[in-house]
Amino acid sequence: MVKKVYFQTDVPVITVLNLPERTSKGTVTISWKVQDKNDPEPEVYVNDQKMYYRWTSTTLELKEGINVVTIKAVNKFGKTSQVTKTIEFVVNPPKLIVDALPETTNKDNINVSWRVEDENDPYPRVYVNDSLADYAVTSKNVKLQNGVNTITVRAVNKYGKSTEITKKILFVSEGPTLLVNPVPSSTTKNRIEVSWTVTDWNDSDPKVYVNDRYSYTNYATVSLNEGNNTIVVKAVNRLGQTTEQIFNVQFIPPAPVITLGYAPETTSSPKITLTWTVFDENDDSPLVYVNDQLVRYANSMELSLNPGENVFKIVAGNSYGKTSELIYKVTYTP
Repeated sequence: MVKKVYFQTDVPVITVLNLPERTSKGTVTISWKVQDKNDPEPEVYVNDQKMYYRWTSTTLELKEGINVVTIKAVNKFGKTSQVTKTIEFVVNPPKLIVDALPETTNKDNINVSWRVEDENDPYPRVYVNDSLADYAVTSKNVKLQNGVNTITVRAVNKYGKSTEITKKILFVSEGPTLLVNPVPSSTTKNRIEVSWTVTDWNDSDPKVYVNDRYSYTNYATVSLNEGNNTIVVKAVNRLGQTTEQIFNVQFIPPAPVITLGYAPETTSSPKITLTWTVFDENDDSPLVYVNDQLVRYANSMELSLNPGENVFKIVAGNSYGKTSELIYKVTYTP
């Protein structure tokens, strides 16, 4: 007996699992099941890319907009079935948080810090006032100008989507803080030392001028003229801001001080040697006159005596015209 059997194969049955129609993530996992009563391992193609043996899922990179995904199964008899899905990929901008900034500051720089997250980009680019921050850093120092400053932080992911936050900061610099140590209102010395301390929020080393002369140290010696003297101490920071203090000092030069050495009141010698010292705090070499006779660079003089009382007038004068006078009397009895 001869029998004829007509064998007609069915196509594989494809079931696609939990595939979203819309997503904000740049990748999607596609899972499937394939059943065929005549082929336990049909070949599977996802977007024409053959899947490995016994794979039941794969991950696809999505492009912004509508993505078409085709899953095709082919059994050993060449019978095929196909499922087509569409997924809309909507790219969200990064999530950006800028830490709190003061509304007003007296410092000329400020540290701006932030946090940024993006579900599709682990390291979005961050710009602070259009200046790109270094890779993976979360803060940047910003220089400020006097007045209102605008700080804009912008995060951009690899898809070009951006989030921007703008802050405004008022920078008001008060200039250097200058503290001059006490300066006397009057003095008998022709030089005075002026010392100070100076600090500035925005300059670690402000320049200090005393009567327009720059000082390399925190003190300066000022020469005085007889009478009233004006001393101006001025501090200047690198922003050009100044603080100054003005002092008036009255210089009153004293007369020299004459001190005699041994000087007898009576003597039987026709000659004696008169000695003296002259001190002047403003003149190293005051002029000395003995009975109107100038004595140069000496502190002694031999004197001839007449019988009876002898009177000698010693006068010392300094460079300021101040003089002091001393009268010496000695009686010579031969």
